Amino acid sequence: SSVAYLNAHTPPSGSDRWHGLVEHLQAVAASASRFGAKFGQADLAHALGLTHDLAKADPRFQRYLQECKEAGQNGSGVTS
Repeated sequence: SSVAYLNAHTPPSGSDRWHGLVEHLQAVAASASRFGAKFGQADLAHALGLTHDLAKADPRFQRYLQECKEAGQNGSGVTS
């Protein structure tokens, strides 16, 4: 069986490239780790970066992103 591709954000305006959830979480974790290292908490910051948007894996959120894309709206920066 295959795992569905999960998205973190819709494509930026003028692009068809979706922002993948795994890619997003890994990038945030790396950045958070660098910031956390400044005060001795690189590992904790990395873990928090990896998990901060896990709820976006919910099929309802994935459907929301697809609906945004179809409506020509940007689904990044979602607060609800």
